[in-house]
Amino acid sequence: MATNPYFRKAVPAEQDLIDDLSIEVIKINGFDMVYLPRTLVRKDELFGEDRSPSRFSTGREIEMLVESVDGFEGDGAVFSRFGLEIKDNVSLLVA
Repeated sequence: MATNPYFRKAVPAEQDLIDDLSIEVIKINGFDMVYLPRTLVRKDELFGEDRSPSRFSTGREIEMLVESVDGFEGDGAVFSRFGLEIKDNVSLLVA
């Protein structure tokens, strides 16, 4: 694929401008949300998951922008053969 010599990806001034604009959009339209980092109590080395309930001991307030919301428009929860299945997704933008 041919590259355009007028549009290069490695220009620091342009990248700083894009970063500043992204942060400004998040500050104007974003929401203050609490991020809860998960602490694994007993990690299963084979599957890489926690076998017991995780701990959420600290919380940090950060600004996030809701990018898209999928599944909340009435598709709802589905009872399948294996139990309750919920397909709701939220994409958040953090800078």
